[in-house]
Amino acid sequence: MGIFQRIVDELFNRKLKRGIIGLQEQAAGLQEQLTRCEQAVYDIQRKQDRIEGDVRELRDMLRAYISETEVKRNEAQVLWDSRYDEEREKLQYMTRLLEESEKCFRRVAINGQNRLQEPSEAICRLLSLLEVKDVANPLHGFCRIGRDYDGGYVMYDDFADRKLAYSFGINDDVSWDMDMAGKGIEIYMYDHTIEALPEEHERFHWFQTGIGAEDTPQDKLMSLSSLVRENGHQELSGMILKIDVEGAEWDVLPNVPRELLARFDQIAIELHGMNNPDDYAAICASLEKLNSTHQLVHIHANNYRLGVQTGPRYLPDVLEGTYLLRGKYEFTESENRFPRTLDMPNDRECPDIFLGRWGNA
Repeated sequence: MGIFQRIVDELFNRKLKRGIIGLQEQAAGLQEQLTRCEQAVYDIQRKQDRIEGDVRELRDMLRAYISETEVKRNEAQVLWDSRYDEEREKLQYMTRLLEESEKCFRRVAINGQNRLQEPSEAICRLLSLLEVKDVANPLHGFCRIGRDYDGGYVMYDDFADRKLAYSFGINDDVSWDMDMAGKGIEIYMYDHTIEALPEEHERFHWFQTGIGAEDTPQDKLMSLSSLVRENGHQELSGMILKIDVEGAEWDVLPNVPRELLARFDQIAIELHGMNNPDDYAAICASLEKLNSTHQLVHIHANNYRLGVQTGPRYLPDVLEGTYLLRGKYEFTESENRFPRTLDMPNDRECPDIFLGRWGNA
């Protein structure tokens, strides 16, 4: 029994060992398969990551392409709009040029006809208010203040005791103001249409305010009376005034008190719209106010604008005038013919307008 049992146990142990070895071999095989599966899953994951990266890259490239395309489309639209605007502006300019040319031809024809006609009563009145006289027994001559051509004024050279000037209408030119400041004169400058002066000077006092018939702060306009009072100059005399305000002078001058005008010894002014019959009443009222305190001593036609022939007299649309204070200066009849030596055409590419004798109308 004992030997038999040992034989049985030995056989069982051998069979068990072989079974265990088989199971171990199967387990090893399964482990190898599992490893291969894990490697396959890892490889698949890497491929998936690469594919997702490629997809993201393609998506970014597509977005960049769409963005670039949109930018180019916008640039093309802007370029198209710009060229369209340029062509439209050119067309508008050519249209205006043709209209101006047509007006010039008509004006030449009309002026030729009007030379043979007597001027109207309104024109005669206006011309009578523009009578030029000479300074009697002058102690000074005339000089040019400001740059050559457009921007300069011919004025009476009596600045020795002058300390203060008011300048209305600056735009991009301060040559008149520079020359006056060079003479030791403080310049109070006004222009509500600009953001800054093109040049500075220690004697410049600039304000972003325009001159008006009355105070309208919402429009950045103040009357001459208010500005002089605001600066504390209401009791001063012997000041100088320069006005170039593109036609606003006809609203301003009738509202300036005569006693204030008389505080300016000399006035240089550009007169606009002289050929507009609708403005003759305002123009004549302004000139009458100006003539009540001052005398016109120099006149020059701005050749950027044409004029009309009124009998023997040619009336430019824009005139530059220099006025001297009555009472301070004496005057006599003028035999001068304009333009004079110091005058220059405003538009250097065109000849000056010959006015001839501009004395008693």
